[in-house]
Amino acid sequence: KNGVARLYYPISPDNQKSLMQGLEKTLEVLEAAGAEQLVVGKYDEPVDLPPLSEPEARKKVVKGIMEKLTKAGFEPYKDTVLSAHQMGTCRMGASPTTSVVKNTCECWECEGLFVVDAASFPTSSGANPMITTYAIGYMASQHIKNFTPATPKSRL
Repeated sequence: KNGVARLYYPISPDNQKSLMQGLEKTLEVLEAAGAEQLVVGKYDEPVDLPPLSEPEARKKVVKGIMEKLTKAGFEPYKDTVLSAHQMGTCRMGASPTTSVVKNTCECWECEGLFVVDAASFPTSSGANPMITTYAIGYMASQHIKNFTPATPKSRL
């Protein structure tokens, strides 16, 4: 209206629930891994965690953060919700000196290990990688279904 863009991108209740569950699991993993501080978007400052020697106190802090986040919910146009497509971290190429995987998605240095996702892109595409990732998966699957390792299988 009047040449002004109107943004409307509501987060559905199901997606909000999933996002909250993912955030909770992420905080629990960070706490269990020994994080000293947690940085959460709804807080102005990092939240200090008690020392590792106080596991119950650490869990209590995480629980308090989640209670605050759950109560606040997701505020439209105030909370950042984004996604990133990681690409090119196991580059596909024609040479083991410049790439991690062959054009079949098999690792140069480990026979029978295949990287079949956007990690095998030679570089980031700058766009949604879904269709290209499907194509790489299909291409790799055609090789994998006929793959026979050169070395015999272990008897362990």
